[in-house]
Amino acid sequence: KNKNETGASSFDATTELPLFTLKRPLIKGKRRNLNLFEPRWLKMIDSMTNEDYTSSSSASSPQFGCVRCTNKFYSAASVDGLEGRYADIIFERKGALASIVELKEGKRPTSGDRKIGVTIEGGDEFTIDDESTSISVTKDGYMIANKW
Repeated sequence: KNKNETGASSFDATTELPLFTLKRPLIKGKRRNLNLFEPRWLKMIDSMTNEDYTSSSSASSPQFGCVRCTNKFYSAASVDGLEGRYADIIFERKGALASIVELKEGKRPTSGDRKIGVTIEGGDEFTIDDESTSISVTKDGYMIANKW
């Protein structure tokens, strides 16, 4: 894995697909707005684009996979000697590609921490196959499907 200007790990888009969990499935051709502020999701978006991305056609837009998450369980854990979280995540193996349509950098009102407003559009469906696909978690905390 390489590092981009923001310090996020980059990935090989030909063999690795970042995964984002949603409560409702993403439908092909439908747009959805995401309000991202958790460091792992910010790093995932940063790993996909290094520029001030404002708008583009979905054919050339960075893509990630969206899978419906049916259950999450979080607990406190030590990560590199610092307080962190451990998550058990149950998700459906059938998902949809999401193309980034628009990014808007912003700040959270109370803390002033970074947030990103992301408009995504649903694309082709995919299935994570047990036999040919492995799931790993990046050091930044988001999942990647390998050889999807």
